[in-house]
Amino acid sequence: MCYIENEDDLIISLWQLYAGQGVTENELIGIEKELGGPIPVPYRTFLALVGNTAQAVPDWIGSEWLAKDLVGNKSLAEFLLEQNPYLQRLPSDAFVFWGHQGYSVFFVRSSLGDISLVYNYLEGDEPLWQKFRVNAPTLDYFMLKAAPKPWQAAKRITEGLQKKG
Repeated sequence: MCYIENEDDLIISLWQLYAGQGVTENELIGIEKELGGPIPVPYRTFLALVGNTAQAVPDWIGSEWLAKDLVGNKSLAEFLLEQNPYLQRLPSDAFVFWGHQGYSVFFVRSSLGDISLVYNYLEGDEPLWQKFRVNAPTLDYFMLKAAPKPWQAAKRITEGLQKKG
């Protein structure tokens, strides 16, 4: 059995576990520039680990969550909401992290950081919906359910790097 003796070794081993599956820092900076705001820190690390590899989250194959999808997800959300006269518009600080086949999106309010609720919009439920549906109490809660292994790795890396500072 192998034991990891310190936080630095843990971070290195987690990066190695997911080597080649993520996006580069330059790609993340480009995406943030196109989005007009920052990607939430743990999700940013998640993308750096697995943001180019659909197989990293098998249950999400067929959905739009990869780094290359993020700009399109926000555009999709804006388009869907323009079609629904009953619902409010997408908040300006929305980070749309997941889309599904052109009719459903999930987002958080990036200005609220880690305390943002996870909101969902599903086309076809109007006029019943006048507000966004709350899907989870936090992004962390949502991701622990949806992608537990890579999300936990991203969280541990993020925490370790923040401690180093």
